[in-house]
Amino acid sequence: MAQRLTYRKRHSYATKSNQTRVLKTPGGRLIYQTA
Repeated sequence: MAQRLTYRKRHSYATKSNQTRVLKTPGGRLIYQTA
């Protein structure tokens, strides 16, 4: 299950337990996908 979480430059790195993918939306928002 892919959860889309919108964060404001809080966790810009992938943690050891969670691999996050940074996607740039046309609205200028950063979407982190937790795989």
